[in-house]
Amino acid sequence: EAEGTKNADGTRDDPPLAKFEEQIQEYKAIGQAISSLPGSAVVGFIKVSAKPLKNSLSTWASKWSYLFTHYLQDKVVSSISELYSFMDASDATLARKVLGEGASDQQADEGASAEQGEQAEDSTDSNPEHKPQQAEEYRRALYDMLSCMRDVRKRGDRTDAMFEPLKDSATLLQTVGIQLGDVVLKQLDYAEFKWKGLKKKMLNRREQLAALQQAEAVEIRRKSDAFAERVDDYRKFFLKRAPFTVSGGDLRLEAVRPAYAVLDAFHHGSVDGHASVTAIIEESRQLQELQDLFELYISDYLMLQRCSEELLYLKSLWDTVGAVMYTFADWNKTPWAKIDVEMLVEEAKKLTKDVKTLNKAVRNYEVYRLLEESLKAMLTSLPLVQDLHHPAMRDRHWKMLMQTTGKHFTMDEKFCLGDLLALELHNFVDACSEIVDRAQKELNIEKQIKKIEDTWTVLALLFTPLADSDIMCLQVEDAITEALENDNMQLQTMSGQKYVQLNPMFLDAVANWQKKLGTVDSVLATWTDVQKKWQALESIFVGSADIRVQLPDDSKRFDAINADYQDLMRNAFDVTNVVEACNMEGRQERLENMLSQLEQCEKALQDYLETKRIAFPRFYFVAPADLLDILSKGSNPQLILRHLSKCFDNVHNLSFRKDDRGELTKAATGMFSGEGEYVEFAADCACEGPVETWLQSVVDSMKAAIQAEFKK
Repeated sequence: EAEGTKNADGTRDDPPLAKFEEQIQEYKAIGQAISSLPGSAVVGFIKVSAKPLKNSLSTWASKWSYLFTHYLQDKVVSSISELYSFMDASDATLARKVLGEGASDQQADEGASAEQGEQAEDSTDSNPEHKPQQAEEYRRALYDMLSCMRDVRKRGDRTDAMFEPLKDSATLLQTVGIQLGDVVLKQLDYAEFKWKGLKKKMLNRREQLAALQQAEAVEIRRKSDAFAERVDDYRKFFLKRAPFTVSGGDLRLEAVRPAYAVLDAFHHGSVDGHASVTAIIEESRQLQELQDLFELYISDYLMLQRCSEELLYLKSLWDTVGAVMYTFADWNKTPWAKIDVEMLVEEAKKLTKDVKTLNKAVRNYEVYRLLEESLKAMLTSLPLVQDLHHPAMRDRHWKMLMQTTGKHFTMDEKFCLGDLLALELHNFVDACSEIVDRAQKELNIEKQIKKIEDTWTVLALLFTPLADSDIMCLQVEDAITEALENDNMQLQTMSGQKYVQLNPMFLDAVANWQKKLGTVDSVLATWTDVQKKWQALESIFVGSADIRVQLPDDSKRFDAINADYQDLMRNAFDVTNVVEACNMEGRQERLENMLSQLEQCEKALQDYLETKRIAFPRFYFVAPADLLDILSKGSNPQLILRHLSKCFDNVHNLSFRKDDRGELTKAATGMFSGEGEYVEFAADCACEGPVETWLQSVVDSMKAAIQAEFKK
């Protein structure tokens, strides 16, 4: 409390006035106590004078008391002075004339002479620029008055609360003998009255200026609309001109400086005659101030904010590009004999990590993609450099590398990392690996084939019972999918290698496994499709009597598929090893035949659904799965009520009449909205027959109910 209340902005208000009074009285009492002390004392044969010490202590006590009183005095005087200055300036501003008021006053002045009127008219005619200048002055006066009114409103509460504390401070100062002066006291007494008068005058002027404010607001809106179009054009220019990409699609060190130049121009210069982002944002802020002044909607100009944000993003991105490119340029100078690949890989990973820390927004920029590609190429090439640094490399191997890359180089003492990276080794990974490791790869191939065999020996298909059924359901585990993808990719890579092509044993083993895994992939995909389609169609063709009547041929076709599929699934778990199960003789053809038949059933079902949609067009709003559910359960209205909101906006339920036993009948009596509002039908609606027919009856009942409500 003694330090004052802390505000939200970090500043502090003054402590309570009682604290000031307490401190002032305390130091005055200290001064009086010091004055009452004797000025000298005799100690034995020595007389000690205490006057210098008394004077010093009294001075310090007076200074502390003066500090508190002087602070209060300055606060009262400065507060009153600032308030009167504000009120005088506001009075002068509110008294200014705006557009139309000068003419009205002149017409209202009945004492003006005709000669003066003619002189004024002649003066106006002789100065054609007078009217535009006067209109501009009136407009400025209007802006100044609106700003003044805004300032009065903003400081209203603070000023209303300052009068009593100031008066109490003046009373306290008089109590301790500090006189403020008659002028200040008079101003203090009259300040509250004058402040209230200013607020009243502000309200009166606000009413008087309402029409002019509205007219000027229209002009501000026009400027805002024009500026919004300009912002849109600027956004398009920014997206086209800012360094989001580089020419040629190749990221090089030489592109850094031009990119910085463009970024600097967009930030604090001009680009192709267009203002900088900073300048146009400042212009938008001025327009926003006018919108705030005229109490209009304040446009946020998001496109400018995006330009500003993207400018910062591009700066950070190009900073990173420069760091990466300069680092790569330094690495390229490393002599061949002094290349430390492990260190370079670690540094490249750090650079990649730094790139990942950039704002996610830059990941859509072309420059970011090129930067990532450069780092990936470096991380791909460096291990190849390590391989090529193997002591087994001879001249013939370097010649083979030249033939592979199509580029020539000389292996001498001047050969450096940059010469090797210029070969774009990341585009010849397999070739480089073949050149370096050809003699050692056959053992590796054997290990890989053995690993594939071991993997597929233990992988098995998983079958689980289908819910509410004794039919088994195939589940392909992620391990199978992952192994299939990885091993197929590995076999594909192996099959293209020379040492596989030249070795019949490896070639046969790789081809055999490629065939087996290809069959596994095809059979599992077909099997999964058949299972999904069977599960989707089984409840429709088996459980819906209406569809069986409407699609008799397809229902028979599905019955045959259903029997074949159930037979397949009953015997499927006899052999669960993935490779053996999928490569069983005739299994792939059997599944493909089922899939073909199921697709015919699906097509027939879709054609059937289309006829239902034509009969009841609101079915076009319903997803196929939901429509099938509606059609299969259409004979029981209670089971399709959950789909009503998909056909009718905000109709969530229907009420049905009950029979003598209290059970719901198929006669609908009214409808409920999602908020629980109930509208009763004018007459019972029979929900019987084909679902599209009785749903149309529901539509008719809805219309009749609304008409009946309007008639009430």
